[in-house]
Amino acid sequence: MSFSTRLYNGWLITKTSLLFALNNKKTLLFVLLPIPLFITAALFYLFFSIIVFLLIDGINHSQSSPHDAKLLFCSLAAVCGALCIWTLTSISLFFKSAMSHYVAHKVQHQPASVTRSCIAMLARLKVIIMFAGITTALGLLLRALRNKNKNSSSLATSIIGSLLHGSIAIGWSVLIFFMIPILALEQTSTLESLKLSGKTFKKTWGELVSGSFSIGGVILVSILGYIAAACASAFVLPFIIGSALTSLLLIFTTMAFVFFLFLIASTISVIFQTMVYLYATQGITGPFDKNLLAHSFVVDQSKK
Repeated sequence: MSFSTRLYNGWLITKTSLLFALNNKKTLLFVLLPIPLFITAALFYLFFSIIVFLLIDGINHSQSSPHDAKLLFCSLAAVCGALCIWTLTSISLFFKSAMSHYVAHKVQHQPASVTRSCIAMLARLKVIIMFAGITTALGLLLRALRNKNKNSSSLATSIIGSLLHGSIAIGWSVLIFFMIPILALEQTSTLESLKLSGKTFKKTWGELVSGSFSIGGVILVSILGYIAAACASAFVLPFIIGSALTSLLLIFTTMAFVFFLFLIASTISVIFQTMVYLYATQGITGPFDKNLLAHSFVVDQSKK
């Protein structure tokens, strides 16, 4: 499949997913609802870190042990940071799974509401938190590996480290491709969910999942289009409204564009993953064209 065909499929997938979201506007709530929780959690951990710093700073001044105090603060800060990432990941997974639950019930013409989907995910909260913990731990491990790789003076070690980092990251992304709809629709444990996600991906395997690739391509084109428009505006608008107003306008429009892109990309991604999972497991296509979903995977002939 050529790049232009993948991009065209991406446009069809994006358009169908967006139309579904616009026809079911409550879908967008699942992206908006966690934002206050993200801010609250981040502020809580920031406040906690400041309190810890002040306490340790007081110990430092009273006991004259700057090295021990610094080591203690760094250790607590690392733990606090990991807990913050774990919390934010759990919140994100919860609402993405709730959106997947809502979408699946909508396309199957079953009773669906934001409240019903959130309540359903509360019953899966333990599995979601455990999966978020695994994701967080692996993410921190990969970050540590990448930092160690950057600081390595040996070229061979650097190459091996980069290959190892890339292999783990790609393998993990493939393994968890269907985790969101599985968390939403199945009653499996964390490990069973991971196994089911990998097994479902294998049934219609593809190193390139053209749907995700295409959506990414469409988003990339949107970003490049915005950058081109912003650069053109930066040259033209100062002559019309002045440099100060141009700067403020560009800052505001950039923030609005990033937020809008995040909203659309998150929604489309979950809708697409849910629909492909329903198609792979039950043959349900919903608003998508059957051939479009079928071409989202390179089918493994040996599995037929």
